[in-house]
Amino acid sequence: MEVILDSDCALTTTCYLPHHPVVKASSTTTKTRVVFDTSAETTTGKSLKDVLMGGAQISTVTMGADKELRSLCETVSAVQKHESVTEFSSREGICWHLIPPQSPHFRGIWEAGVKSFKFHLRRVMGMACLSFEEFATLITQIEGCLNSRPLVALSNDPNYPSALTPSHFLIGQLITSIPQPDLIDVRIGLLSRWQKLQRQLQQFRKKWSNDYLTNLQQRNKWSIVRKNIYP
Repeated sequence: MEVILDSDCALTTTCYLPHHPVVKASSTTTKTRVVFDTSAETTTGKSLKDVLMGGAQISTVTMGADKELRSLCETVSAVQKHESVTEFSSREGICWHLIPPQSPHFRGIWEAGVKSFKFHLRRVMGMACLSFEEFATLITQIEGCLNSRPLVALSNDPNYPSALTPSHFLIGQLITSIPQPDLIDVRIGLLSRWQKLQRQLQQFRKKWSNDYLTNLQQRNKWSIVRKNIYP
């Protein structure tokens, strides 16, 4: 740190930024640090903080959701029907539960889905080198595959095999795509770049479907002693 004289400045206008020292006697490296006040306004009414380019917003999903929910509560409290909305929420049992910020281990269900996605994606891609566009295309198609998974049957009629999927919550209907020929058993050297992506997608769908369908099977624990079934 050194002092710069006014004669050393090539500019005709000199701007001074307010600052103050912060002393930490126990430090073994830098005992005095200079802290600049970037919020100090100039004669134009603007500060250095106002004209600097802002960086990325460092926030988590839960913190953003908490902010939106608090804003929604303040908006609801301002309307005349606040009491009816509160009574409806209490009657229907609507209650928001937020997890702590930066705590992904609290997100059991959807983190398990992310783990399954990464598990099968690594085994499908292997050492394949994809461009950004190819990787984005593959991830988008896999996203459509995962959002088409069955959650619960919409009808007990066996002639109406339709299920509720996450895509119903996202776009209100099933996600459909143009059928592609089966390329799993085709030699990879005979495929184009696009066909290789479709082959990886089909391999992922096959592996992930087998893993997901086994999780849907209910395995009830035997709690009652019964006799074995004999032919």
